[in-house]
Amino acid sequence: MDSLQHILILAGVIFLFLVIILLKKYMQNPFGFLLILPCLGLLFFGYAAFSKYQLHRYYEQALNAPAQIRYCGIFAKWVVVEKPTRHSIIQEKVFLFQNDRQGFLFSNSLRTRQQFPELQTLKEQAPVCFQFSPEYKDEEGRYILTAFEKQK
Repeated sequence: MDSLQHILILAGVIFLFLVIILLKKYMQNPFGFLLILPCLGLLFFGYAAFSKYQLHRYYEQALNAPAQIRYCGIFAKWVVVEKPTRHSIIQEKVFLFQNDRQGFLFSNSLRTRQQFPELQTLKEQAPVCFQFSPEYKDEEGRYILTAFEKQK
């Protein structure tokens, strides 16, 4: 979802830039141009807030999706995944859960940490149950963790 947010913000900045260029070109009075700038700022703020709302709504839809898959298995280990960006490589620590047949990577996003704080204290090979909706994925193509519990 982060890349979607970046795309929406970039599109908003480009739109704002084009509007300012057009206003500057066709506006005769510079004072009027200065009066319009706060309105454009408010428009941009509304656009950014709406984008954030859409991302929050996407995660809420994943949590409330009727089709949920639940597995019990183990927390295998923390995996460091490298994401190349335009100027560098970002390393992200993700969770690797395994059931008896396959492994699942879940993001260590802020949203996940807030919803499931006990994830931060997991030990390797700890028995866990986890749940996700197959319809919803994050920007890296990983499923969104919708439920989690430690087993004893």
